[in-house]
Amino acid sequence: MSKKLLNPLTKKLFLVSLFSLFISITAFANDDTWCGHIDGFKFKSGNSSVMINNYGTYSINELPNNFYIQLIVGGYSQSAKFYLQNLSTGATYNLTENYEPYTFPGGGSAWNYGTGVFKLKAKLYKYNYCGGWTCDTETIKFT
Repeated sequence: MSKKLLNPLTKKLFLVSLFSLFISITAFANDDTWCGHIDGFKFKSGNSSVMINNYGTYSINELPNNFYIQLIVGGYSQSAKFYLQNLSTGATYNLTENYEPYTFPGGGSAWNYGTGVFKLKAKLYKYNYCGGWTCDTETIKFT
């Protein structure tokens, strides 16, 4: 018995289908390239702001009135989660923000966590409610 060869049109359709499948898989595999990134944190209130440096010490009297912490992001994201720990007292706080600008406390409310040594960790997510994978994570400590 001899083997039956594929018709040239069938070969072309098979190759085009295979190429399309490869491109689709590659596009979904690289979907995280469109995910955002964290550029830093700043104390903010209205038009006044002060960038927060890791291990920086800040006088509460020199910060803007009714300040909050804003996460500075670039690229695409839909939510962020904040983890704040007061290292002086051991108190911890968690907050999820689904709208930019991502702030702690949420919605641009004024800081009411007192003074001390703080560790702030932020995670940036591609989807709402911190769904999907993490785009970027940043942790800072400040006094």
